[in-house]
Amino acid sequence: MNRHKKLAILMAPFLAVAGYIIAGYMVDAPEPPMRALVMEKDCRITAADCLLQTLGLSLNLSADQKLEAGQSVTIKMTSSEKLDDALISFAGKKQQSRPHRLYEKEENIWQESVFIESDVDTKQLYLRLVVGWQGSIYFADEKIQQ
Repeated sequence: MNRHKKLAILMAPFLAVAGYIIAGYMVDAPEPPMRALVMEKDCRITAADCLLQTLGLSLNLSADQKLEAGQSVTIKMTSSEKLDDALISFAGKKQQSRPHRLYEKEENIWQESVFIESDVDTKQLYLRLVVGWQGSIYFADEKIQQ
């Protein structure tokens, strides 16, 4: 047996114990709590009348034009508080959707161009929004009108 094999046999138990301890720290990391955003009334996104709220946080969404399948639309979101991150997408009730990241253009104003997939029925459109605020994740999956 050469010296590399001897060294490997001697090091293996220490590496196994260290890996076990490190894995324990990684698995025990707490998940951030998820909370729902509540739509106050019917969401009319093209009329800038789409208000989502939860305790201490209000979000107002608007679009620069009518949401049409196969086209891009600029979404603007104004928040009452400083957010960590924001993702948005539009799809049908049971459809998968590709999220688009909103970027902070000014303080508490988030904006980005969002592509509406061509197979989406705009009469049955659902807003899917996920925002990070104060270490928690807030989400909405609500039907909207234009």
